[in-house]
Amino acid sequence: TNNGGTNNAGTNNGDNDSISQLVTAADGGTLNLPGVTLTIPAGALAEDTEISIARQDGSQYTAPSGGLHSDVFDTGPDGLQFLQPVTIEIDFTGTPGDEEQAAVAWYDSSTWQVLADSSTSGSAVIATTTHFTPFAVIFFENAATAECPLDTFTECGGDVAGVWAIQNACGDLGDPFNGECPEAIIETVLQVSGTVEFVADNTYLDRIESDITVNMEFPPTCLPAGSACEDIGATSSGDSCLLNQAIDDTPELETGTWELVNGQMCLTKDDGGDADCYDYCVMGDTLSMRNYDPMSGEGFMYDLQRQ
Repeated sequence: TNNGGTNNAGTNNGDNDSISQLVTAADGGTLNLPGVTLTIPAGALAEDTEISIARQDGSQYTAPSGGLHSDVFDTGPDGLQFLQPVTIEIDFTGTPGDEEQAAVAWYDSSTWQVLADSSTSGSAVIATTTHFTPFAVIFFENAATAECPLDTFTECGGDVAGVWAIQNACGDLGDPFNGECPEAIIETVLQVSGTVEFVADNTYLDRIESDITVNMEFPPTCLPAGSACEDIGATSSGDSCLLNQAIDDTPELETGTWELVNGQMCLTKDDGGDADCYDYCVMGDTLSMRNYDPMSGEGFMYDLQRQ
C-alpha cells in the first residue's frame, strides 16, 4: 500500500511498476512510484476518479533524437482533462549538454512534446499538465541564437483559438553598429516558458516569460575614437570587446485582444500601445509565429504546442 492524498490509499502491484488510487475532486491527492510523483490539487478533477500510473517499456515509443532519459510512465484514465494543472515529477539519468535542458515531455501519437514549464531539481524534472498521456524525460535545445531563420518563414494561417505552450523561440535584435563593424559577432539568446491563450471572443491571456540576452564580440576599433571597451560596460579580452546585455522583456501576465488583419494575427495590449502583428501558421497542434522587420533584420519567431 502506498499512501497518497489526504484520505485515500493507493494500491501498488508489488513490483513498483504500477499504482492505482481513487482521488477525490474535493481533496486531490498524490501518487508515488519509484521514479515518478503525481500531485493532483483539490479542485482539479470534475469528479472522484480512479487515477493510475504504469511504468512502460520505452522501446514501444518513437524515440526523440536524443533518446529518452527516464522510464516512460503512462497515466490514466487516458485522455483525462483536468480543471487546473497537476504536477508531475520524474527522475532522469544522464547530463544535458551545454545547450540542452532536461524536460518532461508527453507522447503525441508519434512524437514527444515538451512541457514548457519544466524545471530541474537535482536529478528530477518537475512540470505541470492539464491532460493525461504517457510522460518521460527528454533533453532538448531551448536556447535559440542569432542563427534564426526569420527570412524563411512560411505563413499558412489556421485556427489559433485555444491554449498554447511555448516550445522554442529565436530572435535577432538587429545590428547596433548599422553595418559599420563587419567584424562584430552578435548573438541573441532567448530562454522562454509558459502559455498563451487565444480565446474565441478575441481576447488573449499571455503567461509567457522570456529572458533575452544579447552577446557581442567586436574589436575596439568599432567604438568611437578614443573609447575603450570599459567605457560602454564591456570587458577587454585580447583584441576584442565582450559585451553581454540581459533584457527582461515580459510581465507576469499580459492581457489584450487579437484579430486577423491581412493574413496576420495582430495583438493589442489592454494597457495600450500599437498592435504587434505576426505572420502565423497552424500545422496540426503546432502554432508558429513570426514578428519581423525585413528592413532592419529585427524580429522573433516562436513555436507553440496546443494543450
